[in-house]
Amino acid sequence: MATYANLTPENKEKLDFFVTQLRAEYGALARFLDGVDDLRVHYLAQGVGAVIASLDAGAVVPNASGLAGTADLTKEQIQTAVTDMSSLITAWWTDAKRQAYDLMAGPPNTGG
Repeated sequence: MATYANLTPENKEKLDFFVTQLRAEYGALARFLDGVDDLRVHYLAQGVGAVIASLDAGAVVPNASGLAGTADLTKEQIQTAVTDMSSLITAWWTDAKRQAYDLMAGPPNTGG
């Protein structure tokens, strides 16, 4: 079995570049999920679900974001996004995963 020490300089360079990029992406993922979790907490604490549920089917929520290229959303599009958000948190923001993100990217780089 080979160890890292046995790799050629070229293979070490390839592996080091890849792992550095992998760590950066895991840090970005952790920061993203931390933000999604904060949004989930806000959604629950502020009763946003009840507000959305009170809208008629097909109701349009005007785009007030100011984000370039975005559009109005329907009640159902927002509900789908909330469901997706919850699925992300359930699958990818567990204690074990957060520990793995910290190991990969370092706690200062994960936003947690």
